[in-house]
Order: sequence, then C-alpha cells, then structure tokens
Amino acid sequence: MATMEIPLISRDASETQSNGEEIWRESTAKKRSDFKSYTLTAWRFTVTSGVLAGTVILLVNIITLAVIYGQHDSINYSIPFYTGPCRTAKGITIGSHLVINVLSTILLAYSNFSMQCLASPTRKEVDAAHKKHHWLSIGTPSIRNVFFVSRIKAALWLLLGVSSFPLHLIWNSTVFETKVSYDYLAISVTENFLQGADWTIPRSYDLDKAFSQNEVPRMKDWTTNDINHALYALQNETRAGNLTKLEVKECIEKYHTEFLSDRRHVLLVSDNSTSSDSLESRPATENSSVGTIYYAANPTGGGDSDASDISLYDWMCDSESGSQAPGQRCPLSTFNYSSWFPSYWSGQEEIGGGQFGWSTNGPIRYCYSETMPERCNVSIIPMFLMIVIICNVIKIVCFAVALYIAKASDHQPLCTTGDAIQSFLQHPDHYTQGRCLAAKDDYEKWLPRSREWIYRPVTVGDVRTGGQYRWRKAANEWQWMLFLLIAAILVAFVIAGSATAGTIDKRYISSAKLTEMTKSYSGNRINEHSMNVLHGFLIGNTPQLVVSYVYLALNNLMSTMLAMAEWCKYATGGQKGLRVSSPVSNTAQRSTYFLSVPFKWAIPLTVALTILHWLVSQFIFFAKIDIYYLMPGLATKIHPLGYLYQSPLAGVLAGSVGGALLIALILAALVAKYPANIPLSGCCSASIAAACHPSRVLLGDGTPVRQFEPNLSHRKLKWGVVEKPDEGADGIGHGTFAADEVSALIEGELYA
Repeated sequence: MATMEIPLISRDASETQSNGEEIWRESTAKKRSDFKSYTLTAWRFTVTSGVLAGTVILLVNIITLAVIYGQHDSINYSIPFYTGPCRTAKGITIGSHLVINVLSTILLAYSNFSMQCLASPTRKEVDAAHKKHHWLSIGTPSIRNVFFVSRIKAALWLLLGVSSFPLHLIWNSTVFETKVSYDYLAISVTENFLQGADWTIPRSYDLDKAFSQNEVPRMKDWTTNDINHALYALQNETRAGNLTKLEVKECIEKYHTEFLSDRRHVLLVSDNSTSSDSLESRPATENSSVGTIYYAANPTGGGDSDASDISLYDWMCDSESGSQAPGQRCPLSTFNYSSWFPSYWSGQEEIGGGQFGWSTNGPIRYCYSETMPERCNVSIIPMFLMIVIICNVIKIVCFAVALYIAKASDHQPLCTTGDAIQSFLQHPDHYTQGRCLAAKDDYEKWLPRSREWIYRPVTVGDVRTGGQYRWRKAANEWQWMLFLLIAAILVAFVIAGSATAGTIDKRYISSAKLTEMTKSYSGNRINEHSMNVLHGFLIGNTPQLVVSYVYLALNNLMSTMLAMAEWCKYATGGQKGLRVSSPVSNTAQRSTYFLSVPFKWAIPLTVALTILHWLVSQFIFFAKIDIYYLMPGLATKIHPLGYLYQSPLAGVLAGSVGGALLIALILAALVAKYPANIPLSGCCSASIAAACHPSRVLLGDGTPVRQFEPNLSHRKLKWGVVEKPDEGADGIGHGTFAADEVSALIEGELYA
C-alpha cells in the first residue's frame, strides 16, 4: 500500500510565518529604537539618567539598611554599627556624610530638574492661559505654571517637592557619631603610696581639717570601704605596671580636655618630703600617703546656669589660671610645669564633682594614668533611613511617570525657549498680535492685568526706547529683594553666630576641626537641657531648609537670567538654529541636556551649594555623648546626653561660601548686560509669542498679510526688523524671526 508523506507545514505557510516573524522583529526593533532615541534626547536624557541614578542610590540605601540591621542590634532608635577609636569613628562619620551629601545632591538635582520639566506647559496649556490673560514661564522653574498644567503633572510636581523636604531634614542625620567621656578620680599621692604605704580617709570628727566625700554629689552613695577599694585597686594596678607614667607636661596635656575618651583615673605624685610638709597639722595617725581626691565630673546640663563654664578639667587649675574669663579657664599657656599644684576647685559640685580628703599643698612631680579602650561609636537611625528610602522610591516613580506622560501625550511640553519659538512660528498666537516690542515685564503686572492683553488697532505701535539692560532686569524686583534679604540674614546669622562662639576661644577658630565640638564644652552648646536623638537631629537640621530655599531661589534667578541671555543671542551675530527638545534630523536645530542653565554654570553652582549644605550641617549640629559615671567600687554607669552645638570654624567657612555665592550673583546681575537690539521677551510665553508673528497687518479673515515659510523653525534664524517703519504708510515697523537678513531696531521708531 502506497504511503504519502504529509508535511507539517506547507512552503507557503512557512514563508508566511517567516515573514511575520521578520515583521515582528523589525517592529520591535523600531519601537526599541524609537524609545531609545526618545529617552536619550535633550531633557529626556537627563530625566532618564535621573531614573538610573535614583535606582542606584536606592540600592545603596536598601543594602546599607539591610546589612546593618541584620548584623547589629537597635538601641534607643539607633543601630550602632562601629565601636572603637574615636578618630576612626570620626573618619567613618565624615566619610559617610560626604557620601550622603553627594548622593543627596545628585538626587535633589534630578528632582528639581524633573519638577521644572513637569511644570513646563504644552502649547495647548499656553493657549488656555493666554485666553484668560495669563502668561506662563518658559525654560525656568515656576510655581505659576503648576496651576495651568494637567492634574497628573501637577500631582507629580507636588510629590517631588514634598518628598524633598525629608531629604533636606534627615538624610544627613542618618549616620552620626556618639562621643564618650569618662568621669574619673584624680588623686594626689606621695611616692610611698606607689610602694604600698597606707592611708587614711577623713572621719566625721576630722572635717575641721579635711573634706568628706559627702560634699561630692556623685559620691554620696560611696562608703569608706568603696573609697578604700578604689585606692587599693589603683595602688595594685600601679605596682603591677598597668598604669602609664606621664611627665607633668604630658599629664596636663592629656587631661586638659573637655572629653576624656581614652583615659580615666590619674595619680598625681609628689615626693615624700614635699608631701609630708604639705599636709596640714594633724595627729600622726593622719599622716596619709593619699592627700586630696578629686572627682572630675562631666557637665550634664540642666543645672545652675552659673555653672555653664565649669569644665571636666577644672581640678587642674591653680588659683591664678582658674580665675580666667568663662571659656578661657586655665588655658595650657598658663601652666607652670615645674611647679604644678592643682588647687583651684570652684563650682564643680554644681555639676556633680568635687574634692575630699586631706588638703595637699605640694607640687606634682609626675603622674600615673589609667588608659581605657575608646568606645566611640557610629550609628544609623533606621527610621530616618527608611523615610529616605520611601522618598527615593517616590522620586524614581515620578521620574519614570513624567517620561511616560511626555511620550504618550500628543502635546509636547515647551521646556526650552527654542521649543516655544518653534511652536509660535508654526502656529502664531492671536492673543499677542501687534506687540512685537512687548517685554517680559510688560506682562508682569498685578491686577488690573497688563494693558498688553487689550486689543488695539494695527495702526498703533510702541516706541522703541533703546538702551541696554543689565541681567538683574530679567527677574522681578520683589524676587530680588526677597532673595537678597533672606540670603543676607542667613549669612549674617552664620557669621554672627560664629563670632559669638569664637569669643569663647578665638584661637580655636583657626585650629578646630569641623566635626569636633569646641574646647568650650558649654560655651558653644545651644540648648541647656539634654534632648533625644530624633528631636535633636530634626531641630539641628532645620537650617538646611533655609539653605534649600536659598538654593532654589538662586537657581530660579540664574535660570531666568541665563534663559533671557539665550533669548537675546537670537538677535546678535549670525543666524542660529533653535535649541529644542526634539530636533529634526538634518536641520539646523540643536539639542542639549540642560533646560536653561548650561553645565559650565550648573556644575560649579551645584558643587558650591553642596559644600554650603555640608558646612551648615557642621555649623549647627546635634551631638550625642555617653558619660560614664563612677559607681561605688569603680564600676561605671552610662548616662547618655544630647545637645545642639555650633562650630565657629564651620560657621566662618559657611558664611564665606554663602557670601561668595551672593557676591558672585550680584556682580553677574549688575555687571553683565543684554544686547540692545531685542526686547527682553524671554522666559514669558506671552512676550515670546508677541515676538513671533509673521506680520503686524492682518487680512479681512484675520490671517497675516505675510506668512512664515514652511519649516522655518528648522533653519538658522535671527530676530530683527522685517518690516521697516518707513516702508509702511503709517510709519510702523515689525520685528520677528527670519532666515534671511534682518535689520536692527531703530530708537524712537514705532513697531507693532
């Protein structure tokens, strides 16, 4: 029986399937190519790179939180992830803050850029605004536009703005350092003590010749046995060689500090003969190898305001150096190293310290110091980092949705001056007919609205007054006044605050490190009572909001002046192609990745503002300090504190950077000039539209006598006079864009 092979598919069907697959591949490739060309063009490339940068920053934040949260325990709203030497902790904190400032600057810069794109109106939205006699901003950041763009774009703009506030307030505070400082005993002893000699502790009936530990607030719970136990422990540690011997100069330098993080108890040794002579007359049984015992207490705040200048090292002062003005208590330069006798003890009991024991009058020959492992730590606040992550996600979503809306919409936003010019050349705006000399400030009128919106006959023109305007003319006077007022107040506040803090010890301004608290513990402390971490960081970062306003206002002024400068360039030199968002291939049109501020201006400005943000964060900052109280028997108890401080050096530098930015802006505004042969019409949709009419004369049906040639916006253009005043019967000329030669405006002539 014959069999017949049946093919699985016929040749025709196979060819059809092959063709279909090829068409699908070509279609997919075309879509990818279109998407790639769309997202990599002009401002869309910048927003697309914002999505990528935001995603990388998000991953960094999530990985950081996950790793630290998984490996360390949470303590009081924070997670310590490093404990060790204070110098290392400080380096980690500084490095973290630098990274945070760079990442936050990148994310906030993309956010501000996207907000400006979202607030850029479409031609349809511009026409709707012009119909109501309102103008919109072109190429500059604007809140005005938000009320005229679509609801979805307005909502995205608002989300981006709101999500920026937490970043300004808390991101820089996500990582912080906790300093450590020990309370300690400074004990004057004779050399016999080091050899195992005995001592006596004053009894109640000896108080006419000595001091009791009951006069030391933080030692009221100590018994005589507790004190003897501490003395025996230190004596044994010394004899075992576990304490470090220091010469007098080194001893003073090590303990002359507000925060003692690497040492604790110190024995102040005088020779036997001097010690014996120094003890007040008393029975022989009181001839002790231990003299005065000082309890050096760290100030904790919240006490008597008269004790605001009491320091941890006050026990070291003598009667002369200790009487210096507040903030200059016994500076190192006043010590006599060859005859050091710590005898000044005034006010320490007000902060918990004090002295007791027998009076000692002999100079110190050398010291034995107890070294301690440093316990400074670096922590993150997971709540803050989670808020940052949420804001990060919001921004990425807003960036992506903004791109999608722009691609899906039939009406593209007018993001640059060139976009607006192209639109008005293709479809002239009939609300601004016959106003070719109308400038931006002609439409910037308060109610009643500008007369420029009122219809007038074509036989009426405006007189060309001539003259050049400086860059400051691009923005409103009230914008300048408000910005300069707030910026000047901020700079003055920072400098004044630094000067006030600097009076405590002016030498410290030149030697201080930005991330250290000043050597005047309470003098540069802003708040009297301790506060918790969350409260302290929120208050400490509030000045960042003011700096953020200065940045936004400065960016707005720079955008306005530079956008106006770009507009004016179309009337100088030769013809130029329009800078648009979507340039047509093989034409004179061009494209850039910025909207109005070129990178040569934007990059230095962004770097300067980043530095200013960081300096302000160091000028007023929250510091967490763990004080180690001494308990009976030399045990310790941690007492956490939190205060706001100000750093004079950071304030001086912040004031200098802010002042330099302010001076640079003022110089640019007052020195640079716009050319005289074009009205200052940039940035304003109405004035740009008024400068883009083909002719001032209309036919009976309302169409201009002279029409723009097709695709004029694709060619190199120049703005100037195309209808001279002496060519018409009514003596009125007209200026607009043209690819051919144009003439300059003539002062005193009429134009419409």
